[in-house]
Amino acid sequence: MLKLFKLVQDEGLMSQPTAQEIKESIQDLTNYRDRLIKEVVKIAKKLQMPQGKIESTLAENPEIKKIEKAINQLAKQQQEISNH
Repeated sequence: MLKLFKLVQDEGLMSQPTAQEIKESIQDLTNYRDRLIKEVVKIAKKLQMPQGKIESTLAENPEIKKIEKAINQLAKQQQEISNH
């Protein structure tokens, strides 16, 4: 997955990934994002943060933003592969 994530960041410095590799990477990144969100929410609730503050913290989290961007880029690549 890290190899493919690096490919997304470097825009084609490696050979093109297969549809299966993209699918697996999207799933891995989605799972990681979900675990990260759960962990942030768990900690925020322990700190008794208001729900609005938790939501804004999640929306502004740079790691979650980075993961979302990678997922979106991979989904685009997946769509391009399926169109060919």
